[in-house]
Amino acid sequence: MKRFKFLEKEAIADYAILAEGDKISEAFEAAAEALFSLMFKNLDKVKCKKRIVIRESAKSKDLLLFRFLNDLVYLKDKDRLALAKFKVRLNKKSLICKCCGQKISKALEQNIDVKGVTLHNLWIRRFNSKYRIHFVVDV
Repeated sequence: MKRFKFLEKEAIADYAILAEGDKISEAFEAAAEALFSLMFKNLDKVKCKKRIVIRESAKSKDLLLFRFLNDLVYLKDKDRLALAKFKVRLNKKSLICKCCGQKISKALEQNIDVKGVTLHNLWIRRFNSKYRIHFVVDV
């Protein structure tokens, strides 16, 4: 079962995404996976030809999430990369993410071109034993 779902009726002309994990780092990983699953129909076919390390810091977890997800969109656009297999380590004000990917090719079915993640309705909350992340992407 996927650790995220697309909330189609929540945002018009944009996509709202809800991701979750047992740990906050797992929720960040699920958010990254959801982002790329929206952009590519067959994310499971991404090969680990290039390894990437992302380092980010911010004053709050919300802003850290915002910067992290927008870093991923930037890498997709700048380097033409489809990324997968996200492993996130967090502390209070910083993040390190290791992931891998490959150049975007015709073999990877592109779906929706995400332009960026917005701050609108972006939140991180703990519900019972799960962390949930909600964010909206501009398409």
